[in-house]
Amino acid sequence: MSECFTDNNILAYITRHYPAVDNVSVTTTIVLVAGTNHDYAAYIGHGNPSWVRRFGDKLSFREAQHYFPEIVSEQYRR
Repeated sequence: MSECFTDNNILAYITRHYPAVDNVSVTTTIVLVAGTNHDYAAYIGHGNPSWVRRFGDKLSFREAQHYFPEIVSEQYRR
């Protein structure tokens, strides 16, 4: 079963901007995404929230809880 990805799946996101080589700025984004089974997961990557939702690296529950302290373990997608 494939999962439908729309911006409506994004529950929340956080962006951080960091300096990089040659005065270029890198944007790191963390998104909290709703799943189809009343669960959620968080992803991290570089770019806008939609990009990170689709192509970012999934965070463990402990990592995600650092950014989104309101989440609960029972609903976090493993």
